[in-house]
Amino acid sequence: MYRDEPYQNGNPDSGWRFMAGDESDEYMDNPENHAVYKLNTICNFDRDIIPLLNSAPGDCLYS
Repeated sequence: MYRDEPYQNGNPDSGWRFMAGDESDEYMDNPENHAVYKLNTICNFDRDIIPLLNSAPGDCLYS
């Protein structure tokens, strides 16, 4: 998980990006392999990330 500056495009964006960590460049280059989810949805999959959510943009964290 890492945090970018949140986009200010009118859609809520926490800035958080979540990946497995083993994605190839080819996989990441395909926009069909990406989706936007509410942060709460991601937290329901792994509650261990909740204490990390106040980290600053630019932080790269692993849980």
